[in-house]
Amino acid sequence: MACSGRCTTPSPHLFLSFSATFLGLMQAAYDGALAYLTGRMPGAPIPHTEIAAKGHAIAEMLFAIESARALYYRAISEAEVDAPLEAVQRARAAHVTVQRAVVTVTQEAIRVCGGRAFLRRYPLERYARDARAAALMRPWTQEIAMQQAWEAALGLDGQRGAAAGA
Repeated sequence: MACSGRCTTPSPHLFLSFSATFLGLMQAAYDGALAYLTGRMPGAPIPHTEIAAKGHAIAEMLFAIESARALYYRAISEAEVDAPLEAVQRARAAHVTVQRAVVTVTQEAIRVCGGRAFLRRYPLERYARDARAAALMRPWTQEIAMQQAWEAALGLDGQRGAAAGA
């Protein structure tokens, strides 16, 4: 299904499959940061003595993951052919929330682990690079999903089919 700016598909939730990938990437970055900080990651330095100082950032990463996951699960549970506009809007919101959170979580994982974690021998570097691709994945880039969301909310999308499309 090739899409440029606007897709009109009776199954817009199909595009949330990208979000599941990035939810997994967020979880891997979080788990990787914990493993690095506690010395369980191969090649990581001895457990950090400043773990308590990094606790706030670890909690923020957890909250970002869980809030994105909760919205994603709600949106995906509403998947149906010819979904109502509210469900499509929630799917867009979930997708953009995941796109934003994956970048935040992966960058924060590197920040709390320090510059060494950005070396290619550690997976956090790859996670951060892959996370940046989330916003560019068509057919729902952040810009496209946001434009479709505000157009549908303001009734500027022209027709019901276009509003339901991804």
